[in-house]
Amino acid sequence: MFIHGNRLQTLATALLLSSLLVRPLATHAADDLVEPKTVGEREETSEAVATAEASANDGAPNWEENTLTGNWNGARQKMYDSGVQADLLYTANFLHNSSGGLKTGGAYMGHIDLIMQFDGQKLLGWEGGSAYLQWISNSGGR
Repeated sequence: MFIHGNRLQTLATALLLSSLLVRPLATHAADDLVEPKTVGEREETSEAVATAEASANDGAPNWEENTLTGNWNGARQKMYDSGVQADLLYTANFLHNSSGGLKTGGAYMGHIDLIMQFDGQKLLGWEGGSAYLQWISNSGGR
């Protein structure tokens, strides 16, 4: 199977992005299975639960549960608190027609959204002000 240079570059970029952005799921699952062994560890766990509940009460998203990359060691929460929310969404599809139709073969399609939301009140003191920026990139197909 021969892949044209441009498609190979797109595929390599997609694989690189996914490997950099995806937090290993096994590590996340293993964290859930570990039971605290000491009183100090139980207190830290209680503090983490209290922090998650406080963030749920102030309307902040729970990035640890809703995203693959988590809270970026607290950077996402700091950005959110200062009025900036960033989201990167990536979708990749590989479609293959093995028989029938006009043509057999496979094709890759990729879609990337970079979404930035800005809160004017937190950033500039502009009550009710906000901005929304969305960058969309599609690749693959014909």
